[in-house]
Amino acid sequence: MRTVTSERLRVATSENDVVVLVREYVSDWLPEEIGRLPADCRPGKLRDAEDLSTLAYNLTNASVSFDLNPRDLAFVEEMDTFVTHACRRVAEINRGIPTLPNNSRSASIQAR
Repeated sequence: MRTVTSERLRVATSENDVVVLVREYVSDWLPEEIGRLPADCRPGKLRDAEDLSTLAYNLTNASVSFDLNPRDLAFVEEMDTFVTHACRRVAEINRGIPTLPNNSRSASIQAR
């Protein structure tokens, strides 16, 4: 079970907040799960939105290829969905779109 969900991305107020959440999300993955991802889809150092964009592109490319074992596709799609949401939140922040309202608005980036 992942402790970081896309709901927490909604309250991120900076690119750095988003990157921190993605790092935390990746740390929830077991080494065996990361090992199921294609090599270019395994998260390396995530420093900024450019790193997130590169990872999102690689994950999306892998998810639409026919080269994956169907059992591994679920792992690629799960990470792809989260990282894509993270990239979208960075774009919203850069465009000045405020925190999106939801029932968990009071959740903080630091919450675990």
